[in-house]
Amino acid sequence: MIREDMYPLVNRYIVCATARNVIERHLRKLPTERLRMMSYELGKELHELKKEMHKQQVKLAKVPPSSADFYGYTLYHKGWRSEHQVLKAIIQREVEELLEELKVKTVSKR
Repeated sequence: MIREDMYPLVNRYIVCATARNVIERHLRKLPTERLRMMSYELGKELHELKKEMHKQQVKLAKVPPSSADFYGYTLYHKGWRSEHQVLKAIIQREVEELLEELKVKTVSKR
């Protein structure tokens, strides 16, 4: 059975992956060193999250959502399957907060 303590890990992974996609789109338009640093920081965090998910034997698959207002995904863990949907507004708010944290973090590294 999928444990409740896995959901924060999965949600953090979704937020980080979405934030990195946002940064990568900005990088294609206007490549700057700061955006590269932000992308690199997110890449490190995503790698750590993937390692943790692998250690806990959790797999994540994107599925089509039931409406345009949701992100849909399926969790797999030791033979169990669980389908979930998350409101896009919640994910977007968390992505914006994460990007603000990264902006502060990359300014201090310069």
